[in-house]
Amino acid sequence: MKPEAEAAWRRAVEFAPGYEAARKKLGCELNGGIWMLPAEKALRAEIADITKAPQGAEDAGKSEVAEKLAVTFTRRASDHFLLESSCLDTKALADLVQRAEHCFAMFHKVFGAKELLKEKYDIILLKDKTEHDKYIDTYHKGTAEQKEFSKKQSGWGGYPRHESYVGTRPVSSQQDFVVHYPAQAMMGAMSGGKALWLLEGGALWFTNAIEDTAIWACVDMAGTGGGGGGRNKRDPKNWGIIIKTWLAEGKDPAIDGVLKCTKWSEFDGDEAIKAWSLLDFLMIEHKEKLVKFLADVKIQKDNGEKSIQAILGWTLEEFDLRWRTWARAAYENAK
Repeated sequence: MKPEAEAAWRRAVEFAPGYEAARKKLGCELNGGIWMLPAEKALRAEIADITKAPQGAEDAGKSEVAEKLAVTFTRRASDHFLLESSCLDTKALADLVQRAEHCFAMFHKVFGAKELLKEKYDIILLKDKTEHDKYIDTYHKGTAEQKEFSKKQSGWGGYPRHESYVGTRPVSSQQDFVVHYPAQAMMGAMSGGKALWLLEGGALWFTNAIEDTAIWACVDMAGTGGGGGGRNKRDPKNWGIIIKTWLAEGKDPAIDGVLKCTKWSEFDGDEAIKAWSLLDFLMIEHKEKLVKFLADVKIQKDNGEKSIQAILGWTLEEFDLRWRTWARAAYENAK
C-alpha cells in the first residue's frame, strides 16, 4: 500500500503545500521555510559551495580581441571557459573561472544534462567604457543606432563570446556576470531561445543559488517599483516578501504576460521575479517532468504554453493557480 499512500500524500500537498503531516510522510524537510525532499535540499547546499570547481590555468595564447583593441590581456582558461581581461589579474580571473565552471557543473547536475555548450565560452572583461565603445565599434555589425544603443549598455554579446567592462563596479558584479550569462546560454540550449521567461528565470535562479545576487539582468530590475512593499528587486533576499505582498494584494504579474514576452524590452523586473519563482516551483515540486518540459518547449513554436499542457497536463490558468497555492505556503514567513 506504500505507493498508493505516497500518491495520496502527494495529491494532498498539491492542494495544501504547507501541510506538515503530508510533507513529513513524503520525507520532505524545510529549507529556508520551503518544503523540499532531502536530495533537493542537499543539492542546493552543493550549489552554494563553489570550492570544488576548477580554477583553470593561465593561458599564454594570442588574443585576436586584444590585438584589435590594442590592449594587453591577462587570460585564463578551463575546460569550458576562456576569460580575458585588460584590467583583472590572474588571481581575480581564477576566482571567476571557478564560479563559471561551478555554474556549468551544477546546471548539468540539476537537469541531468550532457555538455550543453559545444564551444568554449569566451568572456571578456574590459577596463572601462572607452574600451567597451572600441569593442562595439570593432565587432558590432548592426546599424549606427544599434551600435550607439549597445555602447550605452554595460556589456554586449552572448554565447560563445560576451563582453563587459569593469569600471568602478565591485567584484560581486563580475562574479554575478560569469554565472548569469553561462546559465542563460545553457537554458537556451535546453529550451531554445524563444521562451525568455525560462532564459531569464534560469539565469536569476543560478545567480541567486550560487551568489545570492541578481546584479546582472536582461530586464530592468532597478528601483523599488510599486509592488512588494517597496523592496529593492535587485536583492534576491527581498523576492519572498515581494511575492508574498503581490499575492496578498492580487498584484502579481499576469502569467500570460510573463510567458508571452518575445522581446527583452517587453519583459520587466516583476515578470522576471515571477519567472524565477515559477521555475523554482517546478524544480521543487515537479522535477521529474521539468527536463521533458524544457525539451518540449525547444521544439514548439510558442513560449511554453503548449508544453505546459502536453507535459505538465495543465492549462496556463491551472499552472498559475498551482504556483499561487505553492507560493503562499512557501513565502508565508518571508520578512
